[in-house]
Amino acid sequence: MTTNSKDDRAREEAATWFARLKTRSIKAETLEDFFAWRAAPGNEEAFARVEAMWRKGDGLENDPDIARATAQALERGAMRRGAGAATPRRMAAVAAILAVIVIGAVVASSRFAGSTYGTGVGERRHVELADGSSIDLDTDSKVRVRLDASKRSITLERGQALFDVTHDPSRPFVVAAGQTRIEALGTRFDVRRDAGDVRVTLIRGKVAVRDASPLSRGEWTLAPGQQITTGAKAAVPVAVDANAVSSWTTGRLIFRRLPLADAIDEANRYSRRKIILDADAKLAATPVNGVFNAGETDALAAAVSDLYGLEAHQQPDGDILLRPPNR
Repeated sequence: MTTNSKDDRAREEAATWFARLKTRSIKAETLEDFFAWRAAPGNEEAFARVEAMWRKGDGLENDPDIARATAQALERGAMRRGAGAATPRRMAAVAAILAVIVIGAVVASSRFAGSTYGTGVGERRHVELADGSSIDLDTDSKVRVRLDASKRSITLERGQALFDVTHDPSRPFVVAAGQTRIEALGTRFDVRRDAGDVRVTLIRGKVAVRDASPLSRGEWTLAPGQQITTGAKAAVPVAVDANAVSSWTTGRLIFRRLPLADAIDEANRYSRRKIILDADAKLAATPVNGVFNAGETDALAAAVSDLYGLEAHQQPDGDILLRPPNR
């Protein structure tokens, strides 16, 4: 328990150093403070691993700014401690440390600048964030992530994502999808963005949903097992099967009394080969139940054909047309 706590603290302090030293304008005093931190038990070993990674590449060892800072640091350190001259070996070691600091600062800066994650059709992706939260991306989805000291901002540009949020009251976790904003602290929820609306399903915890669109402007607080679809007039939270809604994270599609046409549309999201239903409105609206593996187009087409007496016709582009016999 104590070792883990010390390791965590060392990582946090290292991140702070990277943030402080994220430019090449490094003062000798700052470098000396860094050396003092590095001398503490456990810090040198952690830093040595980073240094070893840097030494595998050409890096910045000949950078003039690093060389200048190195000379200043060694000169001031020698004067303060009565140490010997700046030998080539000592110069090289300090230059390596400085280069690692700069590289670490660039990495830290890019984290604050934001990252983009996406999936193609039929793909899923799990993303671990620096704050301990995670995002699961569904098929053909894209998010932009920006984490800073005061806020965690996510933009769902398209598709669907499940968010598992680490509790941190000092940094709100806000997901933007079109004109809808979802704010959560320590919770798990699913957001799907379609062409005209945004669907939010709460699995655990508590979220506040705000929508600024003219048609469904409003604010709602969801309880676990509730869902709100913004973009529709007079939108209200409804009870849903949250496990079914999030079943895509396990590679399955669970249909609970879903109209046949909607079930086929949902399955089509996971494959470039589509199922085309050519049937009357009554059949299209027939509620269906079942569990299918996402992306298995042939299996779903076969099941629907057998269940409703439809014929499956393979199209030249690979799509499958389902229609009644003799139609």
